[in-house]
Amino acid sequence: MTSEPKRRWFSFSLRTMFVVVTLFGCWLGNELHRVRDRRAMAKEIERMGGEVRIFPFATHPRLSVLESARVLAFGDLPTYWIIVPDQKFTEADIARVRCMFPNAKVDHYPGVPRRKIN
Repeated sequence: MTSEPKRRWFSFSLRTMFVVVTLFGCWLGNELHRVRDRRAMAKEIERMGGEVRIFPFATHPRLSVLESARVLAFGDLPTYWIIVPDQKFTEADIARVRCMFPNAKVDHYPGVPRRKIN
């Protein structure tokens, strides 16, 4: 009577595990970098007189599943509307803001020139 060897449910090599862990670490580092960049950009916008409005909660119909996961896991800003002043932001800066916050509506206003007080 020959007994069949036990079939392993899932087996992989140590090299495969190292590759998977390395790829996961690269993805995680990239996501954390994006979150930090977005937070820095939001602070810069507010410092220059703009406004960043965020969703009151992380899961919103306008957010994609990946963005909701990023908000919940990494503390990202669930941004939906950004207002930037024209005087302090160039078109390249506004394009960069749109690229960093793809789901947010980015508006820019011309701003009222300040009058000199005599």
